[in-house]
Amino acid sequence: MVLTRSQARAAAQDQAGILEGIVTEVHDEELLAVVPAHAPAQNVRLESQVSRIVDSFWSETQRLAAETTMMQSNQVQQAKEYHAALAAIHHDARSSTAELAAHQQWIEGQIRKALEDTNLALQQELQVISNAQVVGNESSQK
Repeated sequence: MVLTRSQARAAAQDQAGILEGIVTEVHDEELLAVVPAHAPAQNVRLESQVSRIVDSFWSETQRLAAETTMMQSNQVQQAKEYHAALAAIHHDARSSTAELAAHQQWIEGQIRKALEDTNLALQQELQVISNAQVVGNESSQK
């Protein structure tokens, strides 16, 4: 038989014609069982056991509440850290994209410069060839 705290106290009271009882713990220490007894001194033991069980329950409740609060705090901290890491990754990605774009522009500039230099060199060579042809034509006409 499982009793609430108020039922256990009522059962422990010494009333005429009512069988007295004590509350004992069963194997899991969470259930209360009534065991018949006739000694009035056992009422004190009953109160002590009930108080101890209630205190134990209260302590466990407090421990679980503290643990839950700590877990929530840890989750908030992790969320902040993940948010900061995500922002840093996003910034790095933007920086990398900007660096790649700048590098691409530099490479394109180098290619343009090389093409311009090649074009200028070819024009100079063509001018030399053209001048040589003019000189050759003039000397063959004389």
